[in-house]
Amino acid sequence: TGSVIRADALRSVGGASTLSITEDLHTAMLLQRAGWRTIHHNEPIARGLAPRNYAEFSKQRWRWGAGAMQSFAVDFPLTTPGLTKGQRFAYLSSFASWFDSWRNVAYFMVPLLVLTTGASPISSPVVPLLPAALAVTAAQLGVVRLMGRGALRLWFAAVNEFLRMPVNLSATLVFLRPRTLGFSVTPKGRTDGARTQYRAPLLLRLMVISAVSAGLFGVASLAGRTPVTYTSSSIVAIAVFWLCANLGVLVWAIRRIGGPRSGSEQRGAVRLQIAAVVRLAGRSAELVDLSMSGARL
Repeated sequence: TGSVIRADALRSVGGASTLSITEDLHTAMLLQRAGWRTIHHNEPIARGLAPRNYAEFSKQRWRWGAGAMQSFAVDFPLTTPGLTKGQRFAYLSSFASWFDSWRNVAYFMVPLLVLTTGASPISSPVVPLLPAALAVTAAQLGVVRLMGRGALRLWFAAVNEFLRMPVNLSATLVFLRPRTLGFSVTPKGRTDGARTQYRAPLLLRLMVISAVSAGLFGVASLAGRTPVTYTSSSIVAIAVFWLCANLGVLVWAIRRIGGPRSGSEQRGAVRLQIAAVVRLAGRSAELVDLSMSGARL
């Protein structure tokens, strides 16, 4: 953890918390409850290794999420004593963020339900509603880009929503049924052997099947082959567009999981940055970095 804790402060709360597998989060809350001040130092000093593949990503994120649920089950931000209003808001925001995936599942299901039942999720006419909805969406995207300070790519952010969905859904259930969990460090560093291709979680594969099935059902309904009828062609058009957009991002996320970039690495994790011109099989190349098990040209 990239933090430094004063020894007196740590002793005053009985040491690092063992009630959560995300011990740094709960320990920080205990310190703040006891009146100790925490400071964010806005400069990169400590660096760490990121997970190399989807399996490690899922394992790490589940530990973070499940540990957060353990912490908040013991000390819920709105009711636990000793925190300031700002701290309560910060912890509540962190807590709520893990439940985003439940909202995204609901958003994913809306066009499927429209096409399979003929029901409309809105009672307002589409013409006056659509500009307002587009304006709200544009404002949301603008705020996201602004807060990302140019480093956030909206497409990959959408893909990430699906990548973390199975883990987030599982982790949030720990809040509903708090229990003791074993701590497991995410494996990082180099791996040996051939690259491993990872299979997408069952949830994502079922979502693809559901979306395709709903789309085919909608086509059959428009052709009069099912008992479902649609009262508004505009609602159907929006549902089809929404379904196709979700399906496109979902398929991209699944390909990302099984792609070579998510496989285990074949070179050592520690690489020396070197700039040099070399000859390889009679051709000139630029040497970029060097490790114990290979080079990048």
